[in-house]
Amino acid sequence: MRDVSPVKLIGSVTKSRGYFCHARWKGRRRCIKCNYRMLYYFEKDQRYGCKRCRYKFNDFTGTYIGEFNYSPDTISHLVYLFTLGVPAYRIRFYVPVSLKTIERTFKIFRQAIYDYLFDAIRDLKLSGKIEIDEALFGGHIREEESVDGVQLSTKISYLVYTKGMEL
Repeated sequence: MRDVSPVKLIGSVTKSRGYFCHARWKGRRRCIKCNYRMLYYFEKDQRYGCKRCRYKFNDFTGTYIGEFNYSPDTISHLVYLFTLGVPAYRIRFYVPVSLKTIERTFKIFRQAIYDYLFDAIRDLKLSGKIEIDEALFGGHIREEESVDGVQLSTKISYLVYTKGMEL
């Protein structure tokens, strides 16, 4: 995919929409129901229709971006600020959406990342033996405390040693 600066996407609805469409379709639009290549375009409402199954959809139907009801440049701006780690309560001063909408958007971003990574891990199909050589989970010595005037001196420590666990 093209390398585009996110800062250039923020200022333009057309560039942002083009970028997201290219990421979605990769140059080949197909029906999302039957995977048929022959589509017709409705200019009035910017939707596509399949000639085989007559299903109507737009560029972002069935995607995470399709869940947002605001412009693609705002989405680009939120993605950029999300990757920088800017908190939602500060972002509300930079974008024309409410704090609740920003938090919902970040929740959807996190869900998309989780789904992508879960699919990647599932494709690896891990199996076999897991070996943990030495694990030490230690406690600490508490300072002397008094409970109802009685001095308590307790030492809390424990070791956990595992080796050669199997799934």
